[in-house]
Amino acid sequence: MALIIKTQALKTKNRAAAHSKKLKTGKSTTSQNATSNLSLDNGTSAIVANTSLAALEKKSSPYFGLSSGNIQKNGVYFGFLPDEGDAGGTRQTMAQINSALGAKSAAYGWYAQAKSGTTFDGSQLLAVIDDVKACNCVFQPAVMPTGGWKGLTSSDNSQAIAIANVMKKFTDRGIPVWLRFAHEVNYYQTDGTYSGTASDFQAGWAVVAAACKKIAPEVKMWWTPNVADASNYAKYAPTDMSTVHLVGVDYYPKSLSTGTEFVNTMKKFHDTYAVQGRMFAIGETGIAFSGSDSDKVSWLKQILSAKSSLPNMIACAWFNFQKDFDYRIVIPGGSSLTTTVKSVLV
Repeated sequence: MALIIKTQALKTKNRAAAHSKKLKTGKSTTSQNATSNLSLDNGTSAIVANTSLAALEKKSSPYFGLSSGNIQKNGVYFGFLPDEGDAGGTRQTMAQINSALGAKSAAYGWYAQAKSGTTFDGSQLLAVIDDVKACNCVFQPAVMPTGGWKGLTSSDNSQAIAIANVMKKFTDRGIPVWLRFAHEVNYYQTDGTYSGTASDFQAGWAVVAAACKKIAPEVKMWWTPNVADASNYAKYAPTDMSTVHLVGVDYYPKSLSTGTEFVNTMKKFHDTYAVQGRMFAIGETGIAFSGSDSDKVSWLKQILSAKSSLPNMIACAWFNFQKDFDYRIVIPGGSSLTTTVKSVLV
């Protein structure tokens, strides 16, 4: 299970069991025109920049699997990564989060390790499949290739096939899947969680994307590096960007002062990579400091008001864990913060 420490500064190790925690660092750079032609699930297309999400949904529903009946604010669908209960927090289900909010999350994030040399069986993901199905939301598994890249190469794609077969178990049940393969690789190759180089990641991405296209073609491939600079993003971008359906940056601010940190950090990445049909979504976020409830709500509101600046942004998932910091904004059983967040989201 993922033990994840999050800050914006340089990162240090802090591991528990098979999961990893992270410190967050850096800024985004470079830019392009973000207007793009979006290929929708039913084969139709629409110009996404400066087009309302409602208009897009009229052309194709579900929209990348997102359901209009789930939490959405200002054109941004919103979801959660429930606490896995492996690092001091209490294990959560999405059903509990949804009950606390009185509404259904749009996305469900979860972690799993694909250990090199061991065929991936997806047991960590399959353990929550019923909770995912009941949510009627997009499943966002973060599959972490730990210990090496065996079976994730052009000459041996056996692990890629295993990953795709697990994804198919979800899509066969009608669950939309956005696969975050090797998320935050640009950080995890620096702390030893992932081995190798950017080239190893790019080769692994290529064979996983190809396996999913053949075995579980409904799966959307989602590239989510850790927050960094433009040269680092370029170094770790998948070689064939046509295999990428969604892009995003995992970002946990270490402080808040301007009220514009989210857009300022994301804008250039969005404008560079959320093009040619690729959409922009945040795989995980929260605040990585001992902030107040007001700080958490302020960050939430920054994200939910970003679409006018990031027109291809469609979704965000909040890291609802209690770990090195209390990242939670929804506490099953109720709290004043949960009540405030409900008033913002629902």
